[in-house]
Order: sequence, then structure tokens, then C-alpha cells
Amino acid sequence: TGVAKIMTGGSYEGVPAGKYKILITKRETDPSKYPPVDPEKDPKGYADYMANSKNEKLNTYELVDLKYSTMKSSPEEIEVVDGQENTKTIEVGPAIHTLKK
Repeated sequence: TGVAKIMTGGSYEGVPAGKYKILITKRETDPSKYPPVDPEKDPKGYADYMANSKNEKLNTYELVDLKYSTMKSSPEEIEVVDGQENTKTIEVGPAIHTLKK
């Protein structure tokens, strides 16, 4: 479950009225590969961890069906109308766990 807001230029909430294609992606990195130290609490420990793990490949997984990830394949659109609360609920199905290539 998630909530998203449409932004203009990634900085300003909202967009001009019109039709928009909706793309949805969600990714997860293998949690066993996360740094075991907090960079803010232990900067040296974090730097040491990162220096020793540079050659280790992190597995990233797609969690939402890939059909929602491109302009060509996503079936989702929204029409934004001035003066209305423009909301849309989108059901993307169960989570998938596909290794990102």
C-alpha cells in the first residue's frame, strides 16, 4: 500500500489540468546487504564497511509488475481537473519479487 502525489519538476505539488500517464515502480535492495552501521552515529565504521564492500553486488528486486514502469506499457492514466480533488486508487496486484537486471 502506498500514497503518491503528483509533483511538477519534482519540487512543486500539483500539476496543470490535463491527462497524465501514471508510472509505478517500487524496488527493494537485499536487506542482508544493508550496512550494519549507522553512518550518522558511526561515520568511521560506515566508511570502513563501504570501503570493504565496494566489489559486492547488491541485488535489487522489482516489487511491482513491470507493466506499470514504462509509458508504453502502463495502463494507468489520470485526468486532472481544475477545482476538483483529483484522486485515483490503483490496484497493482500482489507484490512480485523479480531481480532487477
